[in-house]
Amino acid sequence: MSIEELEKRLPGLRKEAGQTYKKLGINYKVARRIQQGENYRFDAMFLYLDGLGYLLVMNNEVIQNIEQLGNALALLRENQKVSWAKIQEETGMSSQQIGAIEHGKNYYRSSLLKYLRFVNASFDIKSMMEYYNFI
Repeated sequence: MSIEELEKRLPGLRKEAGQTYKKLGINYKVARRIQQGENYRFDAMFLYLDGLGYLLVMNNEVIQNIEQLGNALALLRENQKVSWAKIQEETGMSSQQIGAIEHGKNYYRSSLLKYLRFVNASFDIKSMMEYYNFI
C-alpha cells in the first residue's frame, strides 16, 4: 500500500485501540495532519505508529525509525538504478532534500512522496506484539 493509503487506515486503528492523541504521545494538530494526508515531518509517523503499538513495514521489511527508512530507501533506489540527478530533474527536489530522506534527517511528507515516485516501495504496518512474538 502507499503512504496515503496507510494514513487513511490510522484513524480506525486509533479508535480501535481506544487511544487518545495525548496517549499517542503526539501533538493533536500533527496527528490530524497525518490522518488527513496533509504535510508533516515524517518522523511523526513513527511516533504515531509507536503510540498505537505498530511498526512500519516497507517491502516486507520492518522499519523501526526514520534513519532505517532512509537507509532502506537509498539501497532500494540504488538497486533500481535510479540516480539523484533523475529525481532532481523530474521533481525539482534539491540534493539536500534527497540527502535528508536517505540519511533519515528532518524531512516532510511532501518530499517523501516526490521521492517515492521513483522507487518501487510498498508500505504496511505490523503489530509490535506480533513482531516481537508476544501473541
